[in-house]
Amino acid sequence: YAKAHLTRGGLMQWYSSDAGTASTVNATLDDLRIYRALAESGNHDTEAAAYAAALMEYAVQNERLVDFYDFQLRKSSGTLTLCYADFATLQMLASADSAWQPVLDNALAVVTGGMISQDFPLYHGKYDYAKGTYESGPLHMAEALLTLSHLAEVDRLPPESYAWLRARLLEDGHIYAYYMPDGTVASNGLYESSAVYAVAAQIAMAENDMPLARAALTKLEALRVRDSKNPLDGTLGETNGDGIFSFDQLKALSAYQMFEKAAKEGQT
Repeated sequence: YAKAHLTRGGLMQWYSSDAGTASTVNATLDDLRIYRALAESGNHDTEAAAYAAALMEYAVQNERLVDFYDFQLRKSSGTLTLCYADFATLQMLASADSAWQPVLDNALAVVTGGMISQDFPLYHGKYDYAKGTYESGPLHMAEALLTLSHLAEVDRLPPESYAWLRARLLEDGHIYAYYMPDGTVASNGLYESSAVYAVAAQIAMAENDMPLARAALTKLEALRVRDSKNPLDGTLGETNGDGIFSFDQLKALSAYQMFEKAAKEGQT
């Protein structure tokens, strides 16, 4: 289906509708995930190489990773959303083709330069290449923690950032959905997200901190629908169907897969 309805320029348009229309742009983070899945499968080497070439053509401008390319306007984004910098995948690309090394280096420089403060050691949401500035609005925590996860995967997560995450989970007992750049909770963000806890668990496991991973997964389970009479039984979200997003479900599955692997290896 994806090949037939969503492929453009060798990449994936980020949505399609019931009416049969699709976006004219890709989402670079999604395309990096697709490349990684193809490359790690071991059965799609030719497709993975073609995907890497398309990423280089459209998702990279002047050796800098960008958010998207608009195939209708034939114009690339001038920004990088920091959580789009999937360093483990960029390392895979650089290992296969040295032309990706400066892309990886530039992305790492943008992200590491985007820490908000020592008091609130998370990262700004977006960087504007032309202005040379970071966006300073409210932080969507699923994205903010995804940035930390990408750093943790390549052993670049700052200890102060991890200490902040541990304190929120083990001392406060929760992580809210949105925070302001001063570290306070945004007025519209006083709720919890299953995706946040799933990503937090993945970060903990990348740091070999199984107690924190278990704490995050416990919080995740508290957001699961548990009603055998409800067709949504077992999903993560509200019993009336609100807040049930594919990203949350898939991130949870990924976190549990990591946890099961760790258990088999005797880490839990």
